[in-house]
Amino acid sequence: MEVFDLILEAVENSVEAGASAVEATVEIMDGRCRVSVVDDGDAWIPDNPFEKGCSTKGRARGLGLAEIAEASGGNCSLVRDGGVTRLEFCATGLEDSGRLSDSLLPIFLFPADISLTVNMSGKSFALSTGELRAHDAFPDRAGAIGRFKEMARLKEGEIYG
Repeated sequence: MEVFDLILEAVENSVEAGASAVEATVEIMDGRCRVSVVDDGDAWIPDNPFEKGCSTKGRARGLGLAEIAEASGGNCSLVRDGGVTRLEFCATGLEDSGRLSDSLLPIFLFPADISLTVNMSGKSFALSTGELRAHDAFPDRAGAIGRFKEMARLKEGEIYG
């Protein structure tokens, strides 16, 4: 499973929980990935949110957090405190395609202000909905998708060299 597939699951959960702002931080070092996703959503958190099928959104749901729990070997937590929800997980053995421009696009399609920071091998980059809009690169139409991929490739160069 790709690192950014799990981040996509986490961001999707945040948005479905009513979040208008989501901040994701990813740290990848020595084959280990640590992710933190913080949002302002207001969904109720069940007793065991990582159990397959556990959902506050209805039947046939509840697979995303279960996938995160499986990928992290249970090294994950979800807490809500003071109007802020924080999902954290740590995993090893995840794939990294080296193509951030392709992996990141779906994350920024959600109707929320998204902020993403990636730290890898001592290098880092940040990308946000606000920055994309400022450069007319928010991926909501054909021309802007091209600009988004161009910006993401520049950011990708900061990580992969």
